[in-house]
Amino acid sequence: MPELVIVEGPHRGRHFKIPQGEILVGRDVANQLQLVDEKVSRQHFRIVREGEKCTIIDLNSRNGTFVNGIPLKHPKELRSGDEIVVGDSVILFSDESTSHPEEEISLVPQEETRITREIVLQQGEPEFLHLNHPDLSPQALIRANEYLSTLYEASRAINSIRELPKLLDRILDLVFEIVEADRGAIIFINPTTKELVPKAVRNRVAGDPNDPSDVAISRSIVRQVLEKGDAVLCSDISQDPRFRNEESVIAHKIRSAIYLPLRGREEILGVLLVDSLRSRQDFDQEKLRFLSAIGNIAGIAIENSRFHEDLQRENADLKNALILKHQIVGKSAAMEKVLDMIARVAPTDSTVLIRGESGTGKELVAKAIHYNSLRKDKVWVGVNCAALSPGLVESELFGHERGAFTTAVHRNIGRFEQANGGTLFLDEIGELSPDIQVKLLRVLEEREFQRVGGSKTIKCNVRLVTATNRNLEEAVKKGEFREDLYYRLQVIQISLPPIRERVEDIPILTKYFLSKFNKEIGRTFKKVSAEAIELMKRYPWPGNIRELRNALERAVVLGSGDTLLPEHLPINIHRGDVFQTKEPSKPMSLKEMEKKHIIEVLNYTKWNKKSAAQILGIDRSTLYEKLKVYDIRP
Repeated sequence: MPELVIVEGPHRGRHFKIPQGEILVGRDVANQLQLVDEKVSRQHFRIVREGEKCTIIDLNSRNGTFVNGIPLKHPKELRSGDEIVVGDSVILFSDESTSHPEEEISLVPQEETRITREIVLQQGEPEFLHLNHPDLSPQALIRANEYLSTLYEASRAINSIRELPKLLDRILDLVFEIVEADRGAIIFINPTTKELVPKAVRNRVAGDPNDPSDVAISRSIVRQVLEKGDAVLCSDISQDPRFRNEESVIAHKIRSAIYLPLRGREEILGVLLVDSLRSRQDFDQEKLRFLSAIGNIAGIAIENSRFHEDLQRENADLKNALILKHQIVGKSAAMEKVLDMIARVAPTDSTVLIRGESGTGKELVAKAIHYNSLRKDKVWVGVNCAALSPGLVESELFGHERGAFTTAVHRNIGRFEQANGGTLFLDEIGELSPDIQVKLLRVLEEREFQRVGGSKTIKCNVRLVTATNRNLEEAVKKGEFREDLYYRLQVIQISLPPIRERVEDIPILTKYFLSKFNKEIGRTFKKVSAEAIELMKRYPWPGNIRELRNALERAVVLGSGDTLLPEHLPINIHRGDVFQTKEPSKPMSLKEMEKKHIIEVLNYTKWNKKSAAQILGIDRSTLYEKLKVYDIRP
């Protein structure tokens, strides 16, 4: 009969046989198995037994159920040797039907009853630990406790390492602590050539301790382990007919060996080999089963490590693709975080809010999200909310029917409808009026809308990405922006750093833009002087990437030679003190600072608005809008 054995925690030593049907495990006294632990939910998990099949199901527990170190999200069929962790308790699942009573090891539980642990290896399955025999000797009890302690520590040690080479070395270290072997190796199969490849080696005899050529491998035994999943014990190879034709084994004078499968979740990943030049008595069934337990844990850890490495490679590839495709340039820590966020959120369908100062590249990030999402082959629609006429915002976003208002002579398809199936980017989302905010919230919640002047409800399947340079939290406090809409928009938030917070990216950005403008304009700027770089690093770049781009385009157009020099840069960059004052002054708000800076630039250009807009790195229409907002006049 299958059973649960508690090996760590408040009830260490207890074992519970699993009957047909289902059992409940948790803190409540009404459960078939009660665990008195505040970290355990009243009803933590359920085990359903049908015949010999046992399935574990988490019951939405507060702190979760872990099987072999992995959070249990869905029902899972238990296999003998599986480790269940709930709260402070570590529970081993054991299938007693595979036991062999001739080898017994026991534990002393907290109760007066004495129970036994038997280590069993079944063909085609990993070894398992069983506790089902009463009245064992004190020596057996001590040995059992040592095995459990070692197994638990091995599990913790192995699962704490992510890097595959370090993990393989640690596995061999643990194995050599358990058996007195002369050599050891972890062997994988090359997926292309199908050759056996030792990936980690340990050698206690003469020669290089890490040289794969010093390890003798019986290829026929390895393939048997890989194909059938059998663990193979050879206590005296000289008398074993399976090794008569194994030249490398004979040449190395191997006398004893153990070959173990390293099991992943669905396949055998490799083989663990240990051998000795002597016939060893400790190469026995007991050690075979215990090493197989280590191998079972190690196999899952290896699979997790490979998965982690694959994710890292995919993440790096995606970041490179983002840089190449979408002109997102930068290697600073701040931009690495941005690229990492894009790589993580792009494949999802979550709403994204991009925040950053004007000119930081919010639209580029939005496009990168779209073109690396599942909607990349669908339409992309971008809208600048600040540029929409206040009276026509609703029509622009949701469309209108013919005759909806005086100038509506034709039906108009709005941006939401145009973007159906794809991505809609709303820039300057903070500029929407309260009544439009209400309608936008309804679309986000119900995924449907009506055109202005229409009665037909239109379903929409749109991923919404928004951006703003406003302080939305402050706008919410002032009642200028709806709090419920704010929370709907910022499911995922990406904050873009201004250039002044990533000055280490200025040389990379400069090289990128010079190359771009050289091709477009036909110039040959190949180098940038150190003085020019230092000058650009000192300047605060209030217009961010847009201002830098404009400054470098101007330099390429007006400059000469093959080296960018300080004199090629606009005069305001030479000042480098746009945000500085000669004496300490009272701190001002961002709006006051922006207004002051605009006035300084206008005075510098003698109120030439075209030149001022170029220096500020904004459109002339945006400058006129800010002059109106701040009531700036000559």
